[in-house]
This record gives sequence, structure tokens and C-alpha cells, in this order.
Amino acid sequence: MDTMKIGLIVMTTLAAISSATLLWLIRHPKTPRALDFVVGVQLIMFAAFFLGLLGDLRGLLPDGSEVKTGYDVALLIIPFFTAGLGTNILSHVVLSHRDYENTLSSTEIGRRVLHWITILCGLVFPPILMVYAIRQAQKS
Repeated sequence: MDTMKIGLIVMTTLAAISSATLLWLIRHPKTPRALDFVVGVQLIMFAAFFLGLLGDLRGLLPDGSEVKTGYDVALLIIPFFTAGLGTNILSHVVLSHRDYENTLSSTEIGRRVLHWITILCGLVFPPILMVYAIRQAQKS
């Protein structure tokens, strides 16, 4: 039973941290449309995952325990809050409520992500970093 309580606390903490991190990513008014879209979808997917996880954990608890009522509250509040935020963000993307003028394009975001993934993979496997550095030098 203690493992389940610790699991609930850990998952709730991770839910709060990941949701706050995603919302921190799009805090600037000139956030690219692609990033808003990804954050909205991620919040909705996270809510569905968390709802399924809590439902499975709740089924393992005996009936009438105090922990089960705590799972009921978490089951209702956390996933619906993050799903509501995700839906709201996606509606802003679809309706263009935010100003997306002069923001990064999806291709530019992709290039930057690929750049950092290549550098991080190159730290683990140095030939990747050497080939990438040579290609960047040839472009310049």
C-alpha cells in the first residue's frame, strides 16, 4: 500500500513539473505556432496517459480505503486540468488568437532541434560530431 501512495505522490509531482515546464516553454507571446501545437497535443496526451495510469492503480486498491478516495480526487482534477489547458492552447493555434507574425517557422525549429540532437549524439558517439562539424565548415 505504501508503494502505491509513493507512486501517486511521484506521478502527481511529475504531472505538475511536466505541465509547468511545457507551459514555461510557450510563455512568450511570440511563440511559434508549431511549438504551441506540440505543447497542446502533449498536454492532452499526458492527461490521457495519467488518467489511464491512475485508473489502473485505482483498480488495485481494496474497496473502502482512504487512499481510494484520494485517487478519485486525483483522477478527476489532474488529467482534466492538463487536458483543458491543452485544448485551450490548441484552440488558440487553430483560431490564431496569438500573434504568429515574425516567429520561427516549423522548418527552422526542426533545424535547431536536429542541430542539438546531433550535438548530443555526438557527445556519445564522437564521429557524428566530427562529420557534423566538417559539414558545417563546408557550408560556411
